Amino acid sequence: MTAIDRLEPHRTLAGYTDAVRAAADMESVVDEPSPGSSATLWSSRCRVGRAPGFAAIALGCLFLAPVVPPPATTATTATTATDDPENWRGFVADATCASCHGEIAQSFSGHSMARAFSHPERAHRVETFAEGDALSFEEGDTRYQFVHSDGELQYRRWQVGPDGAPMHLWQRTVDWVLGSGSNSRVYLVQSAEGALYELPIAWYTQTQEFAPTPGTMEVEREGRLRVIRRPCLFCHNAVPADPGFDDHRFAPNFFPRELPEGVGCQRCHGPGRHHVDAARRAVDQRPTSAVERRAVRDAVRATITNPARLDAARRRDVCAQCHHQPAVVLFGQRRLDRGDYEFAAGDRLADFLLKLDVLEAHPDGSPRPHGERFEINHHAYRLEQSPCFLNSPPGSLECTSCHDPHRDQNATETFERARSLCLDCHVDGSTETLQAESTGPFQGEHFSATECVTCHMPRRRTEDIVRVVMTDHLIQRQPEPEAERLAPRTEEQDTVLDVFPLDPDPAAVHPTNDLIRAMGGIRAGSLQLTGDLERLIERARRDQPELDLSEPEMRLARALVQLGREAEAQPILERLRLQPAYSLVATDLAAVASARLGHPERALELLDPLIERHESPPAQLLFNRGAIRLGVGHPGACIDLQRATERNEFLRRAWAYLGTCREAEDDLDGAVAAYRQALRLDPTPGRTTAQLVALLRRTERDAEADRIETHARRQSSLPH
Repeated sequence: MTAIDRLEPHRTLAGYTDAVRAAADMESVVDEPSPGSSATLWSSRCRVGRAPGFAAIALGCLFLAPVVPPPATTATTATTATDDPENWRGFVADATCASCHGEIAQSFSGHSMARAFSHPERAHRVETFAEGDALSFEEGDTRYQFVHSDGELQYRRWQVGPDGAPMHLWQRTVDWVLGSGSNSRVYLVQSAEGALYELPIAWYTQTQEFAPTPGTMEVEREGRLRVIRRPCLFCHNAVPADPGFDDHRFAPNFFPRELPEGVGCQRCHGPGRHHVDAARRAVDQRPTSAVERRAVRDAVRATITNPARLDAARRRDVCAQCHHQPAVVLFGQRRLDRGDYEFAAGDRLADFLLKLDVLEAHPDGSPRPHGERFEINHHAYRLEQSPCFLNSPPGSLECTSCHDPHRDQNATETFERARSLCLDCHVDGSTETLQAESTGPFQGEHFSATECVTCHMPRRRTEDIVRVVMTDHLIQRQPEPEAERLAPRTEEQDTVLDVFPLDPDPAAVHPTNDLIRAMGGIRAGSLQLTGDLERLIERARRDQPELDLSEPEMRLARALVQLGREAEAQPILERLRLQPAYSLVATDLAAVASARLGHPERALELLDPLIERHESPPAQLLFNRGAIRLGVGHPGACIDLQRATERNEFLRRAWAYLGTCREAEDDLDGAVAAYRQALRLDPTPGRTTAQLVALLRRTERDAEADRIETHARRQSSLPH
């Protein structure tokens, strides 16, 4: 019986969008929407009309905005070297490790993991950036350009107007580079409040080109940026050494302005605070005898995780925390009440997250064999399907058998290590054994081969990042022909027939697996699982009264509001508002639900204290209150919307609403400026375009109005 069979009635996950399949913004569907996404609850019910003094803003046009949990429930996962050593997880700055382990730190600095996240000026240069009028990429009438200017990396996007001149030019300094560049890398911008967004154009090293980030071109046509969440940086960067950093599940995805650069020592060795303190105490002790020195050394070593001393399963989990993603369309879901950064080397990975695998369909609808799928993060996933792995003693075939985690070895060295490992089992080293085991049309080549990887772990084009070719870690006797493995691919939307847990110990089925599986499907956008989650919560409440079901209930309430079932969500939210850990996020959602149900006064009663208790409230909260205030003619609407754009310049709807608000206050120049900024972020023809054109005509700027209107008509006629 599959996991889906245990959820009644039977459901399937189908119709995922390309953007969801790209696995960069899955949780934004529920938790933190990217600007312009369907997660902002902008639906066919959302209308803007004219009303005396103010625009009548339909109250469906609101963000489901996460808010900061109260201090008593905030769990910080990072500490600085001067913090209390008992402070929750005890991470230190990775530079601290180099003071004793300088040689390893130096060699690791060249490793692709250490170069996975950086400031643009310090990133290892692999790109060919544009110079002068050269373009980085173009699609239809839209132009993209990455250029170095005044020591900064600048991103530019514009459209070609009817007269050939640029329109809706948006230029922004790139704040961060994500990816080592060994295969590809993407570029991030950061708002004043700390939100990170991925730009839609990426660099592909193998093809030496800029091209769309997977799944974003359709999104980009609507002016959207993809939000970066904590789980994204969990694998691409070290833990922020900031005692205020929060990985509470319902905290906003805000990051400090100063971040580590690259995956560091503690990703594989665990938090280092106790180790640093023990080493400093050892220096102070100054042991004299050999026995004392050994005792002190062993005591210091016991305070840090050395994966080499772990059992095979825990050692594999160290690598698998990042390199084992069964399906990009539906990533592993954290266990209930586990923070996004709570896993540490030496922990059992299955206690931290539930790996979810999928069964997909061929274009004709028939189930696709499980072993066919190959994605860019399938290293451990594919290796564990290999007969060689399954039939080998535990620990004899693992990631570090071929890869050195402390330095970036070249392909030749990796192949030599792999061949040596293969020959340990498959031959005794004699040419007679090689010849005896070599059969078929490739006998001669097999006999003379100097390495095994090329034929038995060949390179293959990945399905999720179609411009990248990777080593397939599924060890096969005779893979497909090269032309088939490397054939060009196009991005395709998958149909997912089933989702099931992938636990290394199937006998140890966790009682929350089905709950987490349903929550994961909903977070990935499959709202048809809402009924299943509701029934599973009721079953768990009956059969497992010891479980804290607050998190599943919060997920359920969000899904109900997204489905337009606000009245059903309200009783849940009222219960959650009484719990400290969920009080603020439930109150915010209750305000959204009240506004949707036609009770804006109640919504403002909930939002006012929520915002006022924060010195710097999240921009999306300010937007929600500003939109509601605008709809009821409250004089503070423009102030809220202005503050929202200052906190997060990427919220296109905040700019559009600010334009409406300024126009209602007869600040026509301010309205024009706000509308223009909204169109820079989202040049798609629509209501904002019409509002700007009408306002330009009203202020006798007909030539500019004609140009924008002509361009919008042309854009609307282009195929999408």
